[in-house]
Amino acid sequence: MVAGCACPTPAEQDPAPARTKATPVEPTPEPAPVGPWLTEASQTLRSSNSVEVAGLARLPDGDIALAGLMRGDLEVNGALLTSAGGEDILVMRLAPDGAPRWARRFGGQSRQAATAIAVDPTGDIIVTGSYAHHFEIGETAIESAGHVDVFVTKLAPDGAPRWARSFGDRGRDHAEGLAVDARGELWLAGWFSGELSFGGAPLRSAGDLDAFVVRLGPDGDHRWSRAYGDDKAQLARTVVVDAAGSVYVAGEARGLVDFGGGPIAAISNNDVFALKLGPAAEHRWARRFAAGDKPRVRSSAASPAGVVIAGTYARNLELGEHTLRTRRDDAGFVTLLDLQGAPVWAVEPGATESRPLTPGAVAVGPTGAVYVAGDVILKRPDGASRLAYLTEINADGVAQDWPLPASSDSRAVAVVTLDERRALVVGNEFRGVVDPAPGRPVSEANLTTWLLARPE
Repeated sequence: MVAGCACPTPAEQDPAPARTKATPVEPTPEPAPVGPWLTEASQTLRSSNSVEVAGLARLPDGDIALAGLMRGDLEVNGALLTSAGGEDILVMRLAPDGAPRWARRFGGQSRQAATAIAVDPTGDIIVTGSYAHHFEIGETAIESAGHVDVFVTKLAPDGAPRWARSFGDRGRDHAEGLAVDARGELWLAGWFSGELSFGGAPLRSAGDLDAFVVRLGPDGDHRWSRAYGDDKAQLARTVVVDAAGSVYVAGEARGLVDFGGGPIAAISNNDVFALKLGPAAEHRWARRFAAGDKPRVRSSAASPAGVVIAGTYARNLELGEHTLRTRRDDAGFVTLLDLQGAPVWAVEPGATESRPLTPGAVAVGPTGAVYVAGDVILKRPDGASRLAYLTEINADGVAQDWPLPASSDSRAVAVVTLDERRALVVGNEFRGVVDPAPGRPVSEANLTTWLLARPE
């Protein structure tokens, strides 16, 4: 199977059943207010099945790179992308207003999904994720060694593949975090079981799933790698690099774990952890925070003041002197850790309306303000739905939440700041449709972008 591009796919390469045909971009005709913001532009790409966004990254010229996965058909600029089997990798380049410039699809008969995206100083686009079985990126054949493996690929600014690498063994291997430093070197974070090599000495898990952090050169060659874990589960979810070259990793950890500065015991059944490394991967500090049974780190972003971490938790979350409490199993949290790992503030976005907000991603603006894309659950007589929201948090940890101009079933999953007064939010709007062949109802998840701007 040949890696996809924004072009028609021959019918013989698409064994999937008949689907509703995707329709083109639908711009929103008039701007709508979002708190102090105005919606300068909004675009919707219609999908016959669904599109899921994993992340956004800014290019040097101000464009935006997007990565995720797609199922079914997606029409982009008049050309049709069609998934080869179940779920395929989707990479797009967007103009600052959210309009698509190009899209690429990569996938085979099994599941392939992008989980993170970054851009290097030259404008090349790097994508990582997980896959099963076989697919191709450009002329490179990617073959899994076992259950689920890790891939990393670098694309030129026009989407042409430069190189692709795969890493895996017979266990479960998953990369979820990706960052690029000022030297163009890549940092990966994720987890694995069994044995896993990124080109150096093999990493071996201590029992269950262990966290890993990896540094690769601009060409994908191994520079450094480290595993963290014991006989319980440790999952690294995010990695970011700040302006000084320091590296921050966040995730969840059970058991007794040595992050490089000596063993740190568990505080609760499942803790949130944060780890700071220097530019040469030297250990700076590690912190653990009691988070009950079900924490999930979803996003992080570097800040001049430290690192912002967002996710969900159940019951209680202890972040230094800040305690969050909820009756829900998936309440949202956002916290700022300072340069030494101490929590500065912690908030539960959406709590002011008694409708907890589930964070999708965070971004830090030029002035240090934090922006959170997410959604709240709306309970209706005919069932529950979601509504896309944007939260802004100031330097003192005071949050304000605003609904986005979207359908009553929507979510915001990613946000990137463009300058001091503009931000681009990306998410989904859901519509129920019926597959015309067997009459099976499916949920249509369209890709929607909102360009928000503060009045000058």
